[in-house]
Amino acid sequence: MSSHRAERPHGRRLGRGPLVVLSVTAALGSVTSIGTYAFWNDTATVAGATITSGTLDLKVNDADNLPTWTPFSMTNMAPGESRAAVLTLRNTSPTPFTVAATGSATGADLQPVMVVRVVVGASATVDTSYPRTEACTGGTQVYNAILPAGTPAQVLPAPPVVAPGVNNGAPVDVCVQATLPNTPAVNQNALQGKTWVPTFVFTATQS
Repeated sequence: MSSHRAERPHGRRLGRGPLVVLSVTAALGSVTSIGTYAFWNDTATVAGATITSGTLDLKVNDADNLPTWTPFSMTNMAPGESRAAVLTLRNTSPTPFTVAATGSATGADLQPVMVVRVVVGASATVDTSYPRTEACTGGTQVYNAILPAGTPAQVLPAPPVVAPGVNNGAPVDVCVQATLPNTPAVNQNALQGKTWVPTFVFTATQS
């Protein structure tokens, strides 16, 4: 009886080696792949800012419009008399602006003869006794002529005449004076019982 042991075939054992190596490699690959999704992250959101538009607001004698300018009205005006009154311009908005103005008048008989003065920064005198001769005193005269019946005239020039005072809410006084001349060239009798109605348009423009 032989004492030699049968040797195991070497080929089968060698064949299993690569299988073990491959399986280990695949497992390591899986661990590496999972690790790429394990990093921490965070986000931050910025919101809540608000932007609002501003305003531009011109007030004349503390009103948006003056349908009836009572202080400038006068009845029974005679030749040689004059009427004067002040318009106060104010900027009630945070937006700085400058102001210009135009003027025109209706009244077929009085319109061609009534003389108008516009004075910036002036005050108006008061006269209640005949002949009533009120006037704009002080300030800077910017207009002295007849108001047209058609296309309005520029009675308050564009900036910078009014801009320095109107900006930042500081009021600006604009005095207006109307005079019915007493001159031989005018047929005074034809002017009796007539009506003259002026219209002024003030325009504020962002500066």
